[in-house]
Amino acid sequence: MSEGYKEQHIVSVFYLKYFSHKKNEKDYVWVYNKNDYSVNECLVKDTCKSKNLYTIPPNSDSLKNKKYIETDILGKIETETSPCLNELITNIKNGIITPQVNKSIISKYMAYQILRTPEAADYFSGDINMKGKDKMYFDYRIIFENKELINNLTSDIENMKWNFFYDRYNRFFTSNFPVIMTPEKWVYNANFIGVQEGKGQGYSFPLSPDILLVAKKNDSSLADLEVALPSKEDIVFYNLIRCFYANKHIISFLENFANFGKII
Repeated sequence: MSEGYKEQHIVSVFYLKYFSHKKNEKDYVWVYNKNDYSVNECLVKDTCKSKNLYTIPPNSDSLKNKKYIETDILGKIETETSPCLNELITNIKNGIITPQVNKSIISKYMAYQILRTPEAADYFSGDINMKGKDKMYFDYRIIFENKELINNLTSDIENMKWNFFYDRYNRFFTSNFPVIMTPEKWVYNANFIGVQEGKGQGYSFPLSPDILLVAKKNDSSLADLEVALPSKEDIVFYNLIRCFYANKHIISFLENFANFGKII
């Protein structure tokens, strides 16, 4: 028995709800499609999905394992993470400058989210001899049950310095590639934005339209778990690099598309 031939989520529904608005008692997000430049109001449950993403390949040894990827593996991680993110977002909105964070649980969620993104999964699969396999039947279980890969990525994220940007104008957006690797050093001016040689890389992860988590490799000049107001350059940069990675961008409020259009 397989998980069935159906559309499955690339990004967690509970996470997308942070960027949603209510309409007829249902959760919607505004989706800009970079491929055809369309803007659509979509149900959260129908957003960021891919056909047969976690379907177990025919004749796979994984079929003998009754744990299913989306419900048992990813579902457990999402259940652990949801209350942690709720608490973190609430604390930041309430003005707590150095919020308490369960970095272990959130780091694991970020690691799984990176690996469930098809482009990233294809990249990391090279470490476990999966690169180049038939993508129609790509067995994500081989990635998700590789404890060394998961633990190393989780540990790498957890050991970074975490900081948060809080933007009261709700100008951050997320995408179908929500956790992305970002350069630690960058150059920005009116005509150019690019990467500058620096001390390594980190990750950025928008938690909500007004909160962005930025994780950077350890640097003695950085404090850990502090909240700051972003500059215009910060907002442009972190939204811009998200454009490079993803083809769909989710924004919670329609008026944000005016800002979005200026940076793509």
